[in-house]
Amino acid sequence: MKIGLLICGKLPAPMERGGRGYVRLIEEWLGPHLGNSTIKTYRAYEGKLPPKTDSCDSYFVSGSRASLLDNEPWMLRLTDFLLVAAKAQIPCFGLCFGHQALAKALGGNVKRTGRWELGVKTWKVIRDEGWLRECGKQLRLISIHTDQVSKLPPRSVRVATSTTCANGMFRLAGHAIGMQGHPEFTPEVFEEILKHRGKLFTPAELAAARASLEQPCHAVEMAKWCMSFIEARA
Repeated sequence: MKIGLLICGKLPAPMERGGRGYVRLIEEWLGPHLGNSTIKTYRAYEGKLPPKTDSCDSYFVSGSRASLLDNEPWMLRLTDFLLVAAKAQIPCFGLCFGHQALAKALGGNVKRTGRWELGVKTWKVIRDEGWLRECGKQLRLISIHTDQVSKLPPRSVRVATSTTCANGMFRLAGHAIGMQGHPEFTPEVFEEILKHRGKLFTPAELAAARASLEQPCHAVEMAKWCMSFIEARA
């Protein structure tokens, strides 16, 4: 199988120079579970997308520092592409910004909250999806965002929720999944992001975010599930 990574932005410049951008992080996150699958990268933030929606068997849409509310041309092209891919029932997974882009492409809404969701966040799993059983009743992932999905796409279902992020994860039929968290971020990666972007946050926000890293996350479970989800539809 061929997996397409639709990259929507860059991490801090020192991380990119050190080869620690979104591409490498997602590859490392999925790597132990890829089997014979291959990965093809497309820099969506530069307007580069697959020539056809079926160029790959599935797509992962990365995070970004950008906001969908800015409606930049590359964002509009990305959401157009995701809508066509969804209509073709090609599995698409959105991570953070990608989660929001997928929701918007399918008819949902995104809003700016004016506050940061920063650090390990816990969502309550409200649907028995089978594949989330290893996580139990709670899903924990590292988060860093102010925008979030305010209205789910038509015919989609809410999978996980919290008091501060109602639509933490959603699913549309058997081919579109959005998750607000960053399963590709490790605590070490998150600490490095805070090191370079710490001026965006208050001392209290930084302290709470770092303290939250003591909680275990479900990144491994998410990687296993995503690959099983794709393989079941191959």
